[in-house]
Amino acid sequence: MHFGLHAAEGALLFVLRKTRTALMIDGIEKMTTMTRLQALPLSFCHEERQWYRGLTALDQTVVPVVHPEGFLSPAELALLDAALFEADKTTGEDLEGTSSAE
Repeated sequence: MHFGLHAAEGALLFVLRKTRTALMIDGIEKMTTMTRLQALPLSFCHEERQWYRGLTALDQTVVPVVHPEGFLSPAELALLDAALFEADKTTGEDLEGTSSAE
């Protein structure tokens, strides 16, 4: 859960390249190259300023552009890294126990 929203059933996972970010999405309507990025208006005045890099226009529609580093804080990433490290360590210990039992 992020942005206060729960994941929908059948959601897709969209992985942003060169980042540690993935988004749960319902679908992709269109993908295109962004040619111009506008600064966020002052109405974006709270935590959403960290989530978005700016706005762009695509076919007469204004679209927010995400800021991948804005999804998780460095502290949250450190917690995830620690959890992965512990999981890897536990898996490694389990595998060692299995091979020595044989």
